[in-house]
Order: sequence, then C-alpha cells, then structure tokens
Amino acid sequence: MEVNEWVITLAFPNGQRLNRGRSSPGVYAFLPTEMVTNFPFIIQADFFLASSRETILLDNKWNQGILDCVPSAFVSAFISLVKSSKDAPVSSLPRMFGFIPVNSSPYPALNAVRETIKAKLVDENIVPCESYLERKIFQKPPEVGRLMPPFWDILKKARKEGLGLHNLSSHGRRVLSRSFDRENYDQVLDFLGVKHVEDECVNEVQRNVGKVIVSQKPHYASWLIDWNREFQCSGGRFFVPKSTQEAIQLCSRRHTLLKWLSDEMKVESVNVFNFAALVTNMLAAIDWNLAVVYVHFLYHSLSKNYLSEQEVINLCVGMPIVDNYGRVMAARKGVLVLANGSKWVSLIGSNPWREDGFVELGEDYLYSGKFAGVSTPENPIIHFLKRYVGASNVPDISPPNAVIPTMSALLTKKNTFLLLDWIRRLRRKGVNMPVQFLNCIKEGNWLKVSLNDILGYRPPSQSFLPSSSWGQLLQNESVLVDIPMIDQSFYGDKINGYKDELGAIGVMFNYNEVCQFIGKRLMALAASTTLTRANVVSILTFIKFLREKLLSPDDFIHSIREGRWLRTTLGCISPVGSVLFNEEWKGASEISDIPFIDQNFYGDEILNFKRELEVLGVVIGFNQNYKFVADNLKSPAYNISALTAESGLFVLKCLKHLNSSEKNC
Repeated sequence: MEVNEWVITLAFPNGQRLNRGRSSPGVYAFLPTEMVTNFPFIIQADFFLASSRETILLDNKWNQGILDCVPSAFVSAFISLVKSSKDAPVSSLPRMFGFIPVNSSPYPALNAVRETIKAKLVDENIVPCESYLERKIFQKPPEVGRLMPPFWDILKKARKEGLGLHNLSSHGRRVLSRSFDRENYDQVLDFLGVKHVEDECVNEVQRNVGKVIVSQKPHYASWLIDWNREFQCSGGRFFVPKSTQEAIQLCSRRHTLLKWLSDEMKVESVNVFNFAALVTNMLAAIDWNLAVVYVHFLYHSLSKNYLSEQEVINLCVGMPIVDNYGRVMAARKGVLVLANGSKWVSLIGSNPWREDGFVELGEDYLYSGKFAGVSTPENPIIHFLKRYVGASNVPDISPPNAVIPTMSALLTKKNTFLLLDWIRRLRRKGVNMPVQFLNCIKEGNWLKVSLNDILGYRPPSQSFLPSSSWGQLLQNESVLVDIPMIDQSFYGDKINGYKDELGAIGVMFNYNEVCQFIGKRLMALAASTTLTRANVVSILTFIKFLREKLLSPDDFIHSIREGRWLRTTLGCISPVGSVLFNEEWKGASEISDIPFIDQNFYGDEILNFKRELEVLGVVIGFNQNYKFVADNLKSPAYNISALTAESGLFVLKCLKHLNSSEKNC
C-alpha cells in the first residue's frame, strides 16, 4: 500500500538527560523497545516490532521507510533548534550540537541513518561563526575553520585594543565561533568536517644587484635621496651623495661626465617618475611596510608637483597593494575600501569578490605617519587611494556572482536602503546582476513584512507593496491566506521611491498578482487537506467582497476554478462542471451521476452564494441541460425498474430534446 507520509517524533532530551538513547532505549513504538541506539535523541514512530517487542524489524519495508525519513526530520528540527531564537547568544548554541549522532550505532540500519544525517548537515548553514558584528553568521561546516588556542588569545588582546577584526574571514573561510572552538566539541566538529585554518604562505624576498643612480634635476635630489633611504635602498639602488651631485652640476663638462658615468659606470639618471617606477617594480618583493610608505611618497610628490596627476595615475595602475592580511598583492582586478566602517562589510560581512581578484585595503593605509621628514595625517591616504587606485565601496562596485549569507536573515533598515541604492546604481549603469547574487536576494528572508498585523520576514519574491488601499482591504478579508505586505511602518514612505528596484528583485505590486497569490496558496492548501465548510464559505465570501468593492475577482477565480476543492456527491472536484441542486434536477438525479454540491455538508448557507458559484463554473439551474444529463447517465447495471414515474417522464423529455437537437444539426 502506498503511504503519503509517516508520523515521526524525535525527542531531544535536555540537561542531564542529554545522553538518553546512548545507554537506555532510543527507539519507541509508543512504548520503549530495548534498542540502545547510541544516538543522543529518541525516535518514536509506528514501527513493526519483533514478536518479543524488544526490537523493531529492521528488514521490514515499512520500518525502513520510516528510518529513511528520520534524517530529513532530524535536520529540519536541528536547524529550527539552532536558528529559531534570534535573540539567543551565540554561546548558547554549541550545546545544541550535542544532539548530533556522532557515535556509531550497533545497528547497521541506524548507522545508515547517521551517515545520511551527516551528509545533509554538512550542506546546511548551521555552524556559528565569529562575525564581530551585531548579527549572527552561520556557514556550512566545510566552509568554517578553527583557530589554534594561542591565536584566540592574540585576537582577544587585539579586540581589547580596539583593532578592527572584520577581515578575520578574508582568507576565504569563516572562523568558527570562539564559544564553539573548544576541546570538548572536538568530536562533533570532526564529525562535521570542521578543520583548522592552515598557515598562510610567506613569499621569499628577492634581492637585486646594487645600482648607482643620480637625479636628473638638482632641486629634487634631496627629495629622492631621503625617500630612497626610507625605502632602505630597496633593490640595491644607491644615490650618489647630494654634495657629489651638486659638484657635477657645477662642472663645466658635466654632460661629458654624466655620459661617462652612464656608459662606463652604468650610473642611471632618473627623475621622480623614473624613480617611482623603479620602486614599483620591486614593491611586491619587499616588506609590506615599505609598500605603504610608497603610497605616502606618491601622495607628497603629487602635492609638491614633482609628479603630475597623469603620472600618478600611470604609477598606480601597476602599484602593489597591501591587503588586510598585510600581504603585498602585486596582481589585482579591483580594490575594496577598508572593511572597518565600510558599507560593503556592513551589508555583506566578508569579501565575496576574492575569487574575482579584488584586494581589500589593509588598515595600515588609515594611520598617520612621518616618512622622509614629511608628516601625513590620518585619512588623506585613503582618499588618495580611492581617487587614483579606484578603491570601491557599495553601491559603486559591481556585485559578485556569489551567494551572500547575510541575505538569509533580516536586514536593518539602513542596509535595506543601501542594497536598494546599489541595485538602482547598477540599473542606471545598465549592469546586469549576476545570477547567484540576484537569486539570493530574491529568495532570501531579509525583507520585513506584515501578515495580518503579525510581523515576519519573507523573500522579496513572496512580498507585496500595494499601490493603493486595496492591499489593506485584501489583507483584512483574506482569512485563509496571510498576504505578506512590506512593513511600511518599519521602512517609512521612503520605500515607495524604490518600486523599480523592488520589482527587479521580485516584489509584486499589482492587484491581479495578489489575487493569483491568494488563489495559489488556497489550492496548495486544498491539495494537502480537504477544505472545511468554513474554508469554502470564506472563499465565496471573499469573491462576494471583491465584487461589492468593485474589484475584479477574475484573477482570483481563474487561479482556483480548476482546483479539486469543492465537495460534491461524487467527491471533491473542481467547481467547473459541478451542479447546485434544485427541484429541476430531481428527475435527472435518478438517472445520471451528476456531481451535485454536497448541501448536507455545506448547509443552506451555500445557497446565498449562487452568483459566486456560477462565476466559478458551477451550473446553477437546469436550463434545458439535457445533454449534460445524457453525458453522465448511470451505468447499464442500474436497476431501471426502480425509476419513479417522474424520472421516467424526465427520460422521455430528455430523449425528445436530444432528438430535436440532432435534427436541428
């Protein structure tokens, strides 16, 4: 016999009873069996038992069907347990992972259940991660890494000093929550495949052969000498002392001397641009601090007009950048502004552009400094990099083709409008949003909605922003379906200025769309359960309400008229072709199987909705509908002798009418 569903109950014992099932019965069939599962939860279902009632029959197909459903039930319950309380601190979550069956069972069939649970869990965003933000972040187990205990101590001290730790996950993997990264959780973390973060590779420093250089113009010789000293004569380049360069300039045959120095001694003559280009070429192989110093050099050289703006632009194109890990990144396709205090980290969390070759600026560019005798205050270097390196921020950057984890939970009002501004900027530029990025926005539960005065969260693709008062009217009258209306009391009137952007991510605005939404939800309800008398009366009342308010019910009717939800004498069928019985149909009812609406079930109240039933496709009144009667005649096995005189007369009328119709044809 085919079974549509099993009823399975999983019990998660709390407190000291957490090990229940490991040493006492873990399988119940309304009463405990003697099966010790080694699982930290109890399975209750309508199992077939062995004759001794000590165990379930593990080779029984019915029991196997139940066990096949346990992993999905467990994962669903576990996710709800971990994520249902948004106000619960992260420190309270690790103990929930004690319910995961990390220990093998003595029963092979239950070990198969355990392995399936594991396979499903590793593909779910369930592991709490360090975010150093207000919101909680969950990630799939393989995408999370653990830190060594000494490194946690370093992070604790860094946080105490107020250092920004938003780039903690910038290496590509989220860092496991500290409250979870403990020895007593090793077993469950190993079971889920959460591993330690590997050490970053260290680039070797390449040393160049030393070279001697002179300044082409004497008035910036001191400038170049001082900055070359800051660069620690990087690349093995040394300037001729300033006094020697001044003496050369005073020599009457200086051009001959300079030519001899160049040809014979290989002394190179440079200006500020040439020198900057030489330093750029070796920046990737030097200490990260000198790469930061180089930006200060460009900034001050531009301010003193030793470099033109176009020269700075040319130099910045290939200039290596110090990233948020302190690494000197020679190659890049784009640059992100600092994570600390940026819009993109507030909205997204971590750098999703990493795979696209985007480098995130390190915080070292933020600090003031004094190099080559010149002081630099805070912030100018960041503005310099934004202008000449093109360091981008949301909403000015193109989105990645990636899923954004923060879109799976409510966005703040500020971040919602930041996201909409980003979408607006992209649309105005004619930039198409990448598929994964667009889908995660459309389907993520980040939009705050009102469902009949109850606040909740829904994806944009399931939300409405009504353009007139019909929205509130429908929400009040649609008693069977909660219509998710965007919570304008939360977002304010400003949200109405983003209709184009909201429409691009799936938000619906039109009256016909909400009618179709209600209809589809009702038919989904009807497909899973029989609509009650009150349910059907509510549907008909809703249609009457739409007509009385001069709102077209056509879209709503079209979405439900073919559904099999109307109870008749022949079972639940669609309204189309159903009949509302009256005395005109009495004779026909004796000779034909006609789907009359079950008035015993609906009562006389159904008669108040004749007009609504008619627009749904129900036949109201006989109206010479002899062909319909003939098309639904009862089988020949029907006892014709049981016909009454009235029904016999009706048969004759039916034959007469059908013969007349054929002659007219």
